[in-house]
Amino acid sequence: MWMSSRAKASLLLGIGLLVVWFVLLRPLFLGGPASYIIISGRSMEPTLHSGDLALTLREDTYTEGDIVTFRVQGGIVVHRIVGGTATEGYVIQGDNKEAPDLWRPTADQILGKMWLHVPGAGRYVLALRQPHVFALVVGAIGALVLFPPPRPESRRQKRKREKKLKLLTRRRERALGRWLPLPAARLASHLS
Repeated sequence: MWMSSRAKASLLLGIGLLVVWFVLLRPLFLGGPASYIIISGRSMEPTLHSGDLALTLREDTYTEGDIVTFRVQGGIVVHRIVGGTATEGYVIQGDNKEAPDLWRPTADQILGKMWLHVPGAGRYVLALRQPHVFALVVGAIGALVLFPPPRPESRRQKRKREKKLKLLTRRRERALGRWLPLPAARLASHLS
């Protein structure tokens, strides 16, 4: 199968991005260092809002001021480190809270430090988790794979098609010219 240089470059770029994602941004449940968190609640306002998407990466050390995620019974908490140590536990507080939290997660209990924040993106992720929306998206992707949109005709293909059309027109004119006078043959070949 022949591929254009643009198609090869696109394929290589796609594979490269997939490898980078797999090595650097793979989720924890796949053995990677990343957690993808959809923010809910108001405890981190004005920094983070409900419906935002936060990407956190596991690190060796955390410092005061870092926004981190950690598990508690009933879910995952996203708050800022305001004190403490890695061994005794960090003092954690939401930006919209008056006092620190009662939890004191240690470094090994922290899932990661916030690396990227995308406002409002969590709403789209939540929508994709709905079965009917997910089925629609997968169906649309499948349709594009099975029935790709037609590619525009290249200059080479256009010249080849025009040359073929001229050749067919000449053959028709010759064939019709045997039975009809030449001007009538030309007219008949253009009408057909």
